[in-house]
Amino acid sequence: MFKAEVQNGDFLDHLAKVTGQIQSLCKTDEFDFLPLANKPGRYFSALPIDSQIDVLNRLDALLNACLSCQSEGISFKNQAMLSWKILKSMGFTPTSDCFGRLKEDDLIQIYNLRNQLIFASLNFFKLVSYSLEELYCCSWMELFTRDPQITQTLYEYAMKVMDPSSDRTLEVPVPQHLVTETRAFHQSGIVKGGFFSPIYENGKVAGFLSSQQLAHVVNQRRPLPSLDK
Repeated sequence: MFKAEVQNGDFLDHLAKVTGQIQSLCKTDEFDFLPLANKPGRYFSALPIDSQIDVLNRLDALLNACLSCQSEGISFKNQAMLSWKILKSMGFTPTSDCFGRLKEDDLIQIYNLRNQLIFASLNFFKLVSYSLEELYCCSWMELFTRDPQITQTLYEYAMKVMDPSSDRTLEVPVPQHLVTETRAFHQSGIVKGGFFSPIYENGKVAGFLSSQQLAHVVNQRRPLPSLDK
């Protein structure tokens, strides 16, 4: 768990450090992303202190999972294994049928009960141009826009799968559709299929895993700026 004196500067320094380490570990010719927003700390600093600590704990768990995969020689392209590592490092367990449903190229996202991101598979960055800071400080409903009816269906199924009595994976009945960023480079992509599956902590529902497939990117983001400049 993240520990620091309650001073915003300490938190911002840790945010920059951990997001930079994750970016350095995970970037490849195929996947890359920015650690921080264009105005570093903009979204993080707007959060209350308790939420800032929660963000840092989620990012620390992601870094630990990446380091564990690196030490075991596991490819960062192995999205299912990375998902399993992040769940394990945070004390979460999936349903028995969840990982058997995953395909190699699925877009995997794991959210807590507050619809905050715990993990996104690296191929998710083919679809988005957001920084880690934005993805971990904002809810998915703030960051992406879809057809309103599809958004409503996704929300309803997220609520169903996060119900305390939820005990099974749910196929989400939405057609292939366009997803567009609400800010950043407004990148768009076509996604299809998918399911939501509950995750548990100490026997209680603690969030859900989302899996979809990326059909193709409609408009590609501009190249990432060099962090050396």
